[in-house]
Amino acid sequence: MPRLTNILLFFLTSLALAAPSPNHQIKRPETEGRVSDDCEKAGVYICEHWAWQGNCIKWENCIGTSDDDCVKLTGTASSIGPDPGYKCFFYKNDICRDFGGPDGGTLVLSFPGNDNLVNVDGQDWNDKIYSYQCIKE
Repeated sequence: MPRLTNILLFFLTSLALAAPSPNHQIKRPETEGRVSDDCEKAGVYICEHWAWQGNCIKWENCIGTSDDDCVKLTGTASSIGPDPGYKCFFYKNDICRDFGGPDGGTLVLSFPGNDNLVNVDGQDWNDKIYSYQCIKE
């Protein structure tokens, strides 16, 4: 029986390693928020799949609400968590503005964030966030 277990384990491991990887990854776009060394920064942990799975990256950008503090994303986030002590505003466009309507709205998150953006207070934010800004709580 142990031999059968080893064979099954080997087969399942080989199958898992041969599975294709996801086509999209979270990457920093060319244009992003201000990242100078002379500002207070907030960290935001972002993953491409719910429950903090898939490709993840921790962004660290200057806090504030000016146009220079708007961090641009690629619209592939399914889990988002700001660092403790910060409140972040997430938008469905890449200019950190809420224009209302069905494609508008602002998602406000603080630590620990949200690990499933499919249904946040009745709205689907999954793979729809293109920018954010953070402030101190």
